[in-house]
Amino acid sequence: TVNTPVATQPSVVVRDASGIAVVGVTVSFTASGNGAVSTGGAFASSLNATTDAAGAAQVTWRLGTLAGSNSLIASVSGIPAVTFSATGTAGAASQAVITAAPNSPSQSGAAFTSQPAVQLRDQFGNAVLASGVTVTASVPANYSLVGTSSAQTGANGIATFSNLGVSGPVGPVTITFSSTGVTSATAQVSLTAGTLAAVAKAAGD
Repeated sequence: TVNTPVATQPSVVVRDASGIAVVGVTVSFTASGNGAVSTGGAFASSLNATTDAAGAAQVTWRLGTLAGSNSLIASVSGIPAVTFSATGTAGAASQAVITAAPNSPSQSGAAFTSQPAVQLRDQFGNAVLASGVTVTASVPANYSLVGTSSAQTGANGIATFSNLGVSGPVGPVTITFSSTGVTSATAQVSLTAGTLAAVAKAAGD
């Protein structure tokens, strides 16, 4: 998981040409991206560790905040370096983010011609690839939704609405997209008059 230490901490052993472990050798550990390493104190992107009586040097490696490939290079002057690799996955969903906004202006009472899509992401903005999570749309009290007001995420963590629209007074309206346990996302749409349907007497005879 991103921004967390890997389960098995990286360790190297330095040996001489005869295969004997060498004590007191400085090993430089450098993490890629915004990953970090520690020998028990504060984390830093790069630091040195000294081999112990067994010729070993070890660090705690914390992955970066972006999902994907991470690497850690352990190097000793004069000999080839060693590279460790790990893949960071997204953390728990903490926010809803609109990846496709509904079209604006939009006619009151009609389905959006560009349907909204909402993705669940972790605190660092990584997509949470969880399917079957419900995202629900809502509007203020003097407006109403038309079509289906909820959608479920697919394998990519995106919930795409199919026939959503808003009915209400002409002007701007804010649509809120929410899911349990995450910060909601909002989109503002400017409503125009609905389809003309009838004309009636207002005064006279």
